[in-house]
Amino acid sequence: MPIDGLPISTPNYRSVVSLWALLLFVQPYFHSNTLVHAAEAESMSTDSSIPPGYASKHDFILLEAKRQLESREFSDVENNMRAYIKQIEDEDSRYSVSLANPLLMLGTALEMQEDVIGALEMYGRALHIQRVNQGLHSIDQVPAVYKEANALVAIGNIVKANQKQEYAYEILRRSLGPLNIELLPGLYHLADWYKKTNNIYSARGLYEHARMLIIEDSGELDPRLLRVYSGLADSYKLERFPPYHRSQAKGTFRISTTGHTTPLAFQDQPQVHRYSDGEKALQQIIRIMKESGEFDSGDTARAVVDLADWNLLFDKPRRAGILYLHAIDLINEAPEENAGMYQELFSEPVQLYMPLPLDPKPPEGATKQHARTGSVELAYAIGIKGHTREVESLHSDPPGLMDIKVRRALKMARFRPKFEDGIPVRTDGRLLKHEFTYYSPEPREAAAIEPISTAGLDPDPEASPN
Repeated sequence: MPIDGLPISTPNYRSVVSLWALLLFVQPYFHSNTLVHAAEAESMSTDSSIPPGYASKHDFILLEAKRQLESREFSDVENNMRAYIKQIEDEDSRYSVSLANPLLMLGTALEMQEDVIGALEMYGRALHIQRVNQGLHSIDQVPAVYKEANALVAIGNIVKANQKQEYAYEILRRSLGPLNIELLPGLYHLADWYKKTNNIYSARGLYEHARMLIIEDSGELDPRLLRVYSGLADSYKLERFPPYHRSQAKGTFRISTTGHTTPLAFQDQPQVHRYSDGEKALQQIIRIMKESGEFDSGDTARAVVDLADWNLLFDKPRRAGILYLHAIDLINEAPEENAGMYQELFSEPVQLYMPLPLDPKPPEGATKQHARTGSVELAYAIGIKGHTREVESLHSDPPGLMDIKVRRALKMARFRPKFEDGIPVRTDGRLLKHEFTYYSPEPREAAAIEPISTAGLDPDPEASPN
């Protein structure tokens, strides 16, 4: 399903961070050596109002704002940061470098309260202050650029957000060098962004670059490679199993490395059979887990389930079944440590792929007042090989608009089947409700007012005899 207009690939085995942008928002103070001038930090360190354990009052204020952001006390952060920013401006100047992170905190609070334009203003000012004080290509500006990119996504400006993502990476690459292992976070960040925007070939190149850096740094069993191989497997999956059916993906786009909109990476391409490439990547994850000694049987079981899911996607149910049984054995090796894992992974079918249709294209001249919410409801069963069976239409509003497309998506879907006592079983009685936005010829206000028929009614009900 699209989020902020972007299809997302969701890895299975590793923990997925929801609200991934918030992770950037709550960094305590991104490069502490640039927060405060040395003289200012020294004077603050003697302040008796600083709680024990903090280097400066500045640090304490920012860490408290971080805590409030994590607790979703956004209005408090806004009020506190506005007051603190004014204090710094009065005591120093409007271009003090110590303003940068309070401005980022304020921008975050505004964005989380849906004032994205106000947030962009704060991020832009923080970025300008950092450039004035630290230079146009200072690495310290990267968090502010990432924040700008996230906010631009929120208002739908994907092309400019892509430019910001690439600019941040270029700063890191220029500052650290392309062969520096410290470039890894920047590589991951841009690769994940490209994957999110379906620029899968560029994403794959960055993951391969990260793979090369890690192997040269510490060998082929470094646990940091898990993220690399997972990202590579995701790119192979997206190439073979795009989030939308190709025949209807023409209204979407991917982002190129030049910042121009181009067709989706998988559009107008023949379907590529990436079975062996993805299998090798997922096998490497299992190998690293087993040989590094840093992972328990539960971690390995999840990786084995991912490999089994991969086989099921490529219609190799026999191989998948063997791997599922191996994962169950790994879970049972440590029943106390892995308590609840079998229930989580096998008690209900798990959707692996479903290319749901895009919303109908708005007609020329349509506005938000013409927008309506439609829905299609289907009943279906899931067989032991993960295919859907006996698809039946239950409801469609408006009738006939999206029925065929949703049915097609459900028939193309793949599921990890439910298991009972280690054996896959059929699951009946499943329901799918797909909601979509379509556009009515009549504006909402006019369509909402319908004449009330008075046929057969007494003109004055209160005057009718008992």
